[in-house]
Amino acid sequence: MSLPTFDIGPGEPGGRPQGFGGIEVLRYIDRFGLLVPVIVVTAYEAFAREGRQIDLDSLKSQLKTAHPRTFRGVVFYNSLLGAWSEELARAIRDAVGEK
Repeated sequence: MSLPTFDIGPGEPGGRPQGFGGIEVLRYIDRFGLLVPVIVVTAYEAFAREGRQIDLDSLKSQLKTAHPRTFRGVVFYNSLLGAWSEELARAIRDAVGEK
């Protein structure tokens, strides 16, 4: 959800992180009428927005309401646990219509 403001290149740090940059990407996808399934993968369990904490379930609900054509789910990435990769694989299969 947090993205740099430009690509990292030789001698470039990648710009300042943009909080909720992933939401901005979803807005652009919608604005241009693209039908691209989006699965958010994040290592954060909660986000601070407008002075309050938003957990992943709330974020998922908000994104589903705001971007019903493109948003397909949220996967919590945890490098210590392998369940995230299974969850991501399932979300990808669901997004492309495979069983």
